[in-house]
Amino acid sequence: AYAGRPGATEGLAFLEHQLVAHQDGKLADLNIDIVEAAAAELGLAASFRRATELGAQGKRSDHLLEICRAVGADSYLSPMGSAEYMEEDGVFSAAGFPSRFQGFVQVDYPQGRKDFVPYMSFVDALMNLGWSGLRDLIGAMKAAA
Repeated sequence: AYAGRPGATEGLAFLEHQLVAHQDGKLADLNIDIVEAAAAELGLAASFRRATELGAQGKRSDHLLEICRAVGADSYLSPMGSAEYMEEDGVFSAAGFPSRFQGFVQVDYPQGRKDFVPYMSFVDALMNLGWSGLRDLIGAMKAAA
């Protein structure tokens, strides 16, 4: 589907490297490594930890709060889609732990089709824009937020 798109060469090389490196591994490990490698390629400064390493207990909001405490966070930024259940649970407000919700900011980019299709993975943007264009897209999304 991405043949001939401007970033296809870079994108396919990136994915091929990841798939070859994980051909005998677990899907979760592949996903984690893709996210970490993409963040590094994009110059995003982030520290990654697996929740399973933290010993956090509980379910839903209790689990999220335990993760926040385990990593020493002083607030939690959640996607807007979690707002309803987090407010229903009331765990963060009861603990006096600040949380806020981030709305999705759509920034269209050329996808090689007439109508823009939102909510695609970063792979779609990579295949259509290449790494440099994806960096620019992230900058545009930050500016629009």
